[in-house]
Amino acid sequence: MRAGEITFDTTLADLMPGTSYSLRAQIRDQDRVVGELTSREFQIGDLKDGRIAFTEKWRAEKLWDLHTPQNIYAADVSLVQQGGKLLDAAWPARFGYREFGIQGRDFTLNGTRIFLSAVPLDSAQVGAAWASYAGRGRPWSGSRAWASTSSIPTTMAASQGRT
Repeated sequence: MRAGEITFDTTLADLMPGTSYSLRAQIRDQDRVVGELTSREFQIGDLKDGRIAFTEKWRAEKLWDLHTPQNIYAADVSLVQQGGKLLDAAWPARFGYREFGIQGRDFTLNGTRIFLSAVPLDSAQVGAAWASYAGRGRPWSGSRAWASTSSIPTTMAASQGRT
């Protein structure tokens, strides 16, 4: 976020040797286009394990955080053959633009200090007993996982004749 960059990490299949391709990404805030980015041209030999990533300068107008979960963007990524012919397009990827960091002993989200807890403070079923070896065998149904990344993963195939 501080660098003002976004990365699109894309899996590709069925590329033709000797053909040049590029990726195009369109970032939307609801129905409004807020960014259009294009990768450099590449060929099948430029892929690493069937993947290619490109990073471009882009700064979000609205940041996602715990108090503004509605600040979501959509990225439409497409594979384009040299000359501009559209070969494939991925389903739109929804994402929130944010930065998670550590400053000394503090965790930060978008530059603001946040408090993290391994135990959800909003559950009456959780208490100090859960922090002991005796409490570890009990199932816990309140776990949640949050991903924080500025890399947008997509998958596409370059099939000839596909539009």
